[in-house]
Amino acid sequence: MIIVDELLFRHLEKEGFRSFCAVLEPKFTLLCRTTVTRDSMKLFYEEKGKLKKALKKQRICLTTYTWTSIQNLNYMCLIAHWIDANWNLQKRILNFCLVPNHKGETIGKHVKKCLLEWGINKIFTITVDDASSNDGAIRYLERKTKDWNSTILEHEFIHMRCCAHIVNFIVCEGLKDQNESIAKIRNVVWYVRSSPFRFQTFKNCVEHGKIPSKSLEDEDENEGGKGRGRGRGRKRIGPLTMDDWDNARVFIRFLKLFYNVTLKFSRSLYVTSNAFSHKLMAVQSKLISLCKSGDRVLGDMANLMRRKYDKYWENFDNINFLLYVAVVLDPCYKLRYVRFSFAQVYENSMAKELTERVKFKLIHLYGHYVKKDSCANVTTSSASQASQAMEIDENEEDASKLWAFQYKKHLEEEYSIKNKLGVERFLAENCEDPSNSSFDILAW
Repeated sequence: MIIVDELLFRHLEKEGFRSFCAVLEPKFTLLCRTTVTRDSMKLFYEEKGKLKKALKKQRICLTTYTWTSIQNLNYMCLIAHWIDANWNLQKRILNFCLVPNHKGETIGKHVKKCLLEWGINKIFTITVDDASSNDGAIRYLERKTKDWNSTILEHEFIHMRCCAHIVNFIVCEGLKDQNESIAKIRNVVWYVRSSPFRFQTFKNCVEHGKIPSKSLEDEDENEGGKGRGRGRGRKRIGPLTMDDWDNARVFIRFLKLFYNVTLKFSRSLYVTSNAFSHKLMAVQSKLISLCKSGDRVLGDMANLMRRKYDKYWENFDNINFLLYVAVVLDPCYKLRYVRFSFAQVYENSMAKELTERVKFKLIHLYGHYVKKDSCANVTTSSASQASQAMEIDENEEDASKLWAFQYKKHLEEEYSIKNKLGVERFLAENCEDPSNSSFDILAW
């Protein structure tokens, strides 16, 4: 109970809690907080050992982000995501700590320190916000972990930009020129909430007019307590006009798509990497259609967002193609969907080129795992091969046989790396029904 409910250890010694336990079971002897503290730490280290053992066997995807608290303290959080042996998605917070600053090298050093502490050397991707300091952190980690035995393709896919963060940037760009209408509405809400009398008067008017409303009730709880202090820094923009309300209604309809996309990207209880392309293409298609809209407000917003969108996603050198590979590996979509999606938004030559790049990345990644698997098989059978080599070495006349044997093994490994049959066979198979909402990709 102490751990689950995040209670203080001294809660055990409070009179109310002791009285409650005495009524519940008079014969029960309560432990002192020192004993509970010791037992809790023992449990913590036991669970940490189990997790550390489990992480050593897994290929890990990491997420890290930093922020500054209202006390002006810098924090960093590191989260691990992986799929266990039972094909279940797992998520654990590995570290939550203070950092001296948000510089890239500082973040990189703390991440590396945490990886060494947990014994993690199988890194696949690291998801970060789109900030220059995070780019520096990724470069630092690439340099320091590039020579680790379990590195995949020299960290070609390690840098993963947070899609939800980029969507937020795109939305903010679209609302930049409409901030005045939003500021006016927020000022009105603050004005009503900053006074209990005005707030009650407003509620009475709403009830008298039989107007359904819940917005003011659902505002941030801290806003009411800090309303007066925050109001001092607000711009005195107003009064509201009908155009402002019309703009707000347009915003609500327009931003619903981005809201749903952000929710999809932000969830961590199920796999989201294979959903990236679908949502991204939906956003791009919507922006293209709205840019041609006759509505001036919608058209202006869509054009601003389109330019911001192109900044992040039109430059394919900045895109982690592993996101598209994840879509190809989804049995509901495969390469057919990627080819179809590119054809809808790009010219034929560009769509064909991008499709081939995605396929090449998939084959390249597949070849890495084939090579790794063949090396593992060679290692497990090294004893028998060594004995064969020794027998051959004993007879100098058969040295040519040893050379031929080694060359044959080389050809087999090279062939297995370049062999595309496995990938082609998968891509040629029929897709699963994409409209099946109950389809579980991890259970496929």
